[in-house]
Amino acid sequence: MFAVIAPALMTGAFADRMMFGPYLVFITAWVHLVYFPFCHSVWGGGFLFEWGVWDFAGGIVVHISAGFSALAAVMAMPHRKKIEVELDTDPHNIPFVALGTGMLWFGWFGFNAGSALEANGLAGIGAINTEISASTALFTWMVIEWLHKGKPTLVGACVGAIAGLATITPAAGFVRPWAAMIIGLLSAPWCYGLVELVKDKLVIDDALDVFAVHGMGGFLGTLCIGIFADENIAGGPNASGELFGKQFAAAVGTAVYAYVVGFALVKIIGKFMQILPPTHALELGLDASIHGERAYKDTSTNGGTGNLSKV
Repeated sequence: MFAVIAPALMTGAFADRMMFGPYLVFITAWVHLVYFPFCHSVWGGGFLFEWGVWDFAGGIVVHISAGFSALAAVMAMPHRKKIEVELDTDPHNIPFVALGTGMLWFGWFGFNAGSALEANGLAGIGAINTEISASTALFTWMVIEWLHKGKPTLVGACVGAIAGLATITPAAGFVRPWAAMIIGLLSAPWCYGLVELVKDKLVIDDALDVFAVHGMGGFLGTLCIGIFADENIAGGPNASGELFGKQFAAAVGTAVYAYVVGFALVKIIGKFMQILPPTHALELGLDASIHGERAYKDTSTNGGTGNLSKV
């Protein structure tokens, strides 16, 4: 399931910007070249496991790998402003944003607590830490946005919750609840600052802030293992300078590798397939132009008869 989640997470960065055929080739190659090697290396007894690198539920394996490949993909493709003159980046449907966040939050208990692999005390710790970090990050993000922009928003609160969830993921089963609160508190300004940097300063077209929230949230959480880990929790790691150094090296190495492979895949696939949709397909929308369907049916009355016709 993590191999399914990671590409879906990454896709949010470049949604509606890649032809479906090349997209399938991209995620198939990415899973084999990025996800599987790190999954084995961390969780399957590979190099990073043998070296003493820890990742409870996917900070390295899922979030850093997908987040940095997402960054690579959007940088390998032209910014939407070069294609769409009037680019609208406002949320499509804010109630759906809240609904999706709720579904993610609920599912994250399976993501994190389930990484204990059985219903035991470790799963309980993972669930408690997940809830604490997400709740703390949500509130902290809301306060930061309120102070920075003058208004707290529901979308911001939702993004804050996801930042807290992504950041606690690698450490969920290794730290105590008080540390989970600190991790959530740190994740909000960390990810918020990166979102503002990426969108306003670097002008990187990451549609759902996958790099800033997931990639860098997972990066921070991976480092936090070296700061807050407690070996008395199910015999996990214990915080130390040596552990921090290993976590940092693994996070940086994963980030660099995932970025290089993600960038190379987009460029190589683009040599053999049309990876960018044509202008008319973008104007019509990829749902309609590629898949022949729309999310919503436009209706209107026909001559006052009350008959509905598809527009």
